[in-house]
Amino acid sequence: MKKNYIKVFAFIFIFPLIFLSGCFYFDPDYPETQMSGIEGYKVCYNNNNYELDNTFSIYAEFVLKELYANFGILNDETHSSSITNKANENVASNYDKIRVQTLENNTTTNIPWKWTFSTQTSNLHSLENSETAVQTYSNQTVQSNYYSAFVNTYKVALEIVLMQIIMDETPTIFTIEINDSEGTTKIFFDTAKQNEITNDNCLALTQTKTQFAEKGEYVGLKPEDVQILNNYILINIVGNDIINSVYNQIQVGSEAKNYSYITNQILTVSPDLAKSIFEPYPTSTIKDITDSSFYVSTSSTDAMSHIQAKEYQSFVIMPSSTTKICSVWLAIEAEYNVNINIKVNYYNFANKTYTNISTQTAELTNKKWSVQNSVNFDIDFINLSTFDNSNQALSASTEKLVSNTNQNSVLYNVNTANVGVLNYQAINQSYIELVFEIEKDNSKTYWPFKAGIALMCSI
Repeated sequence: MKKNYIKVFAFIFIFPLIFLSGCFYFDPDYPETQMSGIEGYKVCYNNNNYELDNTFSIYAEFVLKELYANFGILNDETHSSSITNKANENVASNYDKIRVQTLENNTTTNIPWKWTFSTQTSNLHSLENSETAVQTYSNQTVQSNYYSAFVNTYKVALEIVLMQIIMDETPTIFTIEINDSEGTTKIFFDTAKQNEITNDNCLALTQTKTQFAEKGEYVGLKPEDVQILNNYILINIVGNDIINSVYNQIQVGSEAKNYSYITNQILTVSPDLAKSIFEPYPTSTIKDITDSSFYVSTSSTDAMSHIQAKEYQSFVIMPSSTTKICSVWLAIEAEYNVNINIKVNYYNFANKTYTNISTQTAELTNKKWSVQNSVNFDIDFINLSTFDNSNQALSASTEKLVSNTNQNSVLYNVNTANVGVLNYQAINQSYIELVFEIEKDNSKTYWPFKAGIALMCSI
């Protein structure tokens, strides 16, 4: 109770004195003061409706291309492998392992991968003897047919798997139907074979993207995601019949290596994207708030009625001139009970250090905000220069998705709580960033709340 009295006293008595001495008390009733020294705030939030770019689609095709180039056709110059220690293209037994396995006597046995295709595919029959494989698969028509039969057939299925891994769901084990008499391959999302995977916007892909728009927190792969993907490739794309047998080998140079030797390398290479697949960016929207809509009136009984409820993740203070920030008072409220850990982080460009200044937990209890439950941060007069917002990818006068498509993915990372924050390594200036980490449970997938500036002290 004493703490609340102190806050009220500060608002009524202390801060008017600070204002008169050079700091600024922001209030929508006085627009001439609210922007003094501050241009606005670069706000990052989740709006529960993320429109995914083609990053996962590109990466799914890339991974399958690498599998094709190390276990399918190895001498295809158009779709060659990107890894350093790749399978030996001069060894005949390395070819067509997706459909058959080669024995030591150069004969083949029909033990295919789980993700395979018909051995009787038109103009693409598998060989009964591997000795002629290198020459046979040097044909560009055969290479194109093989690539299409494997990579193009399965790329949507792998795209779905990638999204499921990011959403922390168990990846689908697809039902594969091979018709050797007709030379066809069909993939189904379900065991009942009612939901077929095709290369257009098939139902399974559309549903997964809709789910990802609500649940996906980032685009890209963290180290733990890479491990899950590697296991999925070995167990559900290749299969235990090969991985747990004498057929788990591939010739690299003059040595026999197991499959994981190749897949481990594949999963360290990113395709040509604006930002590496291994540096995730948030499924977030950014917007520059440069009007009075982010400020609250401490005299109002409903001070935050004009602020939109969103799942705010971070916002960066954008000074309009050289400014020293000494204190920030936040107003924050939600329509449900929730705890939010709020951090003030400071990036010092001169020292290249990103440090936490202060952390406080806001315990929201489904009540309107009042002065008594403000969250106050003392910032110790940190000096900031004018925020440089000239970078087209960073500037966001209107809402802008963080995306590889518009290149601003490079400017944003996710922190350990999967919250969208500026990528300080790509920002050439010092800044202060407020970060909101919600203590989530499984009761909902979207956690909107209101946040605004009640007071800021700067000189």
